[in-house]
Amino acid sequence: MDSQPIIPEPLSANDKNSFAYKTLSYRLPIIITKVIDLLCRQRKQIISIDLKLPPEQQPEAEEETKQLIEELAKLKYELQTNKSIRPIVSSSLSDTQAWNDLLNEEYRHNDNVVYFNVSWLLSECYFYRMMHEIFIRSKYFQNFDQFFTVKKESFELCLKPAEKLAKHLLMLNDQQQSSDYQESTFTFYTMHSLWGNKFDLSLSCGERKQTGDFDFNELESKILVNDLKNFWSFMQQLLSGQNSNNNQNDKKSYRIDIILDNAGYELFTDFCWVEAMHTIGLLPKDQVIVHFHVKCMPWFVSDTMTSDIKWLLKYVNDTAGISLDLKRLNERFNENFRHRQWLIEEHDFWTLPHDYAQMPRVAPELYRDFCHESRLILFKGDLNYRKLVGDRKWNIRTSFKQAIREFQPKSAAICTLRTIKADVVVGIHDDPVIIERIKQFPSDWMEIGEYAVINFLKID
Repeated sequence: MDSQPIIPEPLSANDKNSFAYKTLSYRLPIIITKVIDLLCRQRKQIISIDLKLPPEQQPEAEEETKQLIEELAKLKYELQTNKSIRPIVSSSLSDTQAWNDLLNEEYRHNDNVVYFNVSWLLSECYFYRMMHEIFIRSKYFQNFDQFFTVKKESFELCLKPAEKLAKHLLMLNDQQQSSDYQESTFTFYTMHSLWGNKFDLSLSCGERKQTGDFDFNELESKILVNDLKNFWSFMQQLLSGQNSNNNQNDKKSYRIDIILDNAGYELFTDFCWVEAMHTIGLLPKDQVIVHFHVKCMPWFVSDTMTSDIKWLLKYVNDTAGISLDLKRLNERFNENFRHRQWLIEEHDFWTLPHDYAQMPRVAPELYRDFCHESRLILFKGDLNYRKLVGDRKWNIRTSFKQAIREFQPKSAAICTLRTIKADVVVGIHDDPVIIERIKQFPSDWMEIGEYAVINFLKID
């Protein structure tokens, strides 16, 4: 019998040289401090405009902000002083039992369950879950998104490139179906979706730095794993029906799933990718249902929620001065949702600290959908990648298939579009040129979002 491959230990902040340590000791305290500052400076605006509370409730809500600030400051202190990770006491959220089951398992094999002595996934996810818990327990702020302002402003800074991309998309010719035309269009919009992932506000601690202007010729050399050709070949086969499973041959439509990452400009480029594929015939609208998977709570600063999608569509529709091209494209997006060709899905699993190898056990119904219904699962961004490969200390030469372990949906292809913002990367081929290039990179090359990977896998 072949020996099982050794599974490396998970990344953890107990290593002071790791990005996990930098995140817990530096980035997360800055992020929560900015939330506290937001409540201090803009509490009146939040209460009257964002929450739309009637005047008679506003004094009590303003008083409640003091309690929220106190609890947020306590959470920050517990993180910075490496306090215990305790069970979640809540009756209002459906994920509480799953969280506490996981924590009880952690307590059984770890006698020191503190922020800097558990896996990075657990400590970071727990931090955001507990921040949300503070608002959920309040009277007036249960539906408040503490990151909405920075997500909104991030997209507003990118209106010009969004208008430019909309103009390009509206000029696509749905009558021109040559393979070269389709491939060049596919590559163009896949690159926009990939590099749109640079818009990660958790990496920048909430600072809005990106503008959406990309030089793809310069960026191509920074894609360290590039399975774009395999992804393109699959899209061609998908269109021709070569990837149909027997139990799907009699179905008129098929399904693809996109696990979204950041709201704002990246979300816009993801919508553009799908609409462009519709337009050039690679994903015919009369045959494909697109499921967009979102987070069910504010998460990692800029992760997409249903409310972010609704805001984007409404903002473009209602805002004066936005180009007619962008408004026309936005109406296409709206039509796709109205006709249920595009669907939004929420699931607690996406905000649990489990890696995706645990999905068959923890969220079996979600995994069954992927195994039996989906033809393509497109994972966007860094956190999805971390969870796919278990957020472990893999050697960079480890194959992508080995690293995703038990996440093996048989009917679907898997693709990741990720700019690298954490110290885990796999699938880098044993190419002396690439390995030598990496040796010349800055020491923090895995942390800065300047390099990318496109991993593609079709499980046979």
